[in-house]
Amino acid sequence: MRDRKMKKWQPFCSLGDFKKITEEISLNKQKEKIKKLSEDQEKVINYFLMHEEYKLKITYYKQGFYTTTVGYIKNIDKINRIIYINNLKIYLKNIVKIEKVSSS
Repeated sequence: MRDRKMKKWQPFCSLGDFKKITEEISLNKQKEKIKKLSEDQEKVINYFLMHEEYKLKITYYKQGFYTTTVGYIKNIDKINRIIYINNLKIYLKNIVKIEKVSSS
């Protein structure tokens, strides 16, 4: 009877990539849609992008999740609308929030 507990789940485990597929489905359920920014939020982002000397905390959208990084802007590619910060390439359309970090 004790062996029955493990044996009853064997058919599911023998299916190819069953565990991988269930993990992928779970991950997709956790993903969020990108937020639409208000005009005021866009103005705040533009203000901080013009002042590259500030240490910034940037929250951006990447592959279904919101990620945050802190650092100084190294370069702004105005043609392709990309900023470079902490060896990251962030598209301006994916930025949802920028805050000035006090340097203590």
